[in-house]
Parts: sequence; structure tokens; C-alpha cells
Amino acid sequence: MIVLFSSLNAHSTLVDLVCGFGFVLMFLTAEHVLMRDIKSATPIKIYQNGVLLPMVHYDWLRGLRGFVPFEQIDHVEVKRREIYQMMMFRNAWGIKWLDAPIIMVFHLKDGKRYSSNTKVPGQVLAMTDLLNSRFGIRVEDRGSGHGGMVQYQNGKPID
Repeated sequence: MIVLFSSLNAHSTLVDLVCGFGFVLMFLTAEHVLMRDIKSATPIKIYQNGVLLPMVHYDWLRGLRGFVPFEQIDHVEVKRREIYQMMMFRNAWGIKWLDAPIIMVFHLKDGKRYSSNTKVPGQVLAMTDLLNSRFGIRVEDRGSGHGGMVQYQNGKPID
């Protein structure tokens, strides 16, 4: 061990440390930036004995492992937001959801939380209804239904 480090000088060690720190910083930044898109695009799968949640490395470092048995879920919180959903690209029309249920936060019994990030309002309602009615998972939702909706075409509301 002494022979291995005797050939290193302070300059090369400092360069190695800075490069290593830069690599870790780039990895965590990319993971955090892409986390929202990865979780939004990946489905949440509900099985007879638990839920398979899309994971990113950041979640793994926090101790979450993807499949969560129902016994470990304390409750699911529904977060409502205002969001614009593009429906067709060519005609540039879309829907602005108002007070829509678009995020599910799974609160685990050990205190950890897992956010699904943005999902389609109908999917969030269907999943939370199934989790509550079939598996007895408590759902906290401060609103009701899909929320409001305004249609837009070419950036202007349609009456």
C-alpha cells in the first residue's frame, strides 16, 4: 500500500479528487433533472400484493427499492395542480387542467415518501380509486373529480 501511494504526488491526487467530485456532481444533476421525465413516462404497476414504482438512482440511494408491498404504504396523497396538456401538435390545441389530480405521493410507514411526478388526471383517479377500494389504502385528496378544464387553440381559449 505504501508503494502504491509513494508514486502519487499532491497535484495528481487533487486532480483525481476534483474529477471524481465533478463526475458525482454531473451524475446527480442529470439524475435530478431527468427524474421528473422518467417517472412521468414510466407506468406505475399495481399487483395483488403491492405497487411497482418507477425508480431512478436517486431513489435507490434514498433506500427505496421499486416494489412496495401494501403493508408498507401508510397512505397516498393526491396533489392537484394547474397544468397544460398538448393534445395535437399540428393544430396546436390543448387543454389547461385546473385543480387537476396529477401527482401521487406514496407515504410509507417508515417515513419515506415517493412522488410519482406528473401523470394524466384520469390515471391518477383510477389508480387511487383502485388502491382505496380494493386494497384499503387511505387516499388523501383535497379536491374532487378531474378538476376544471379550459380548451385552447393556437394559444387562445376556445369558448
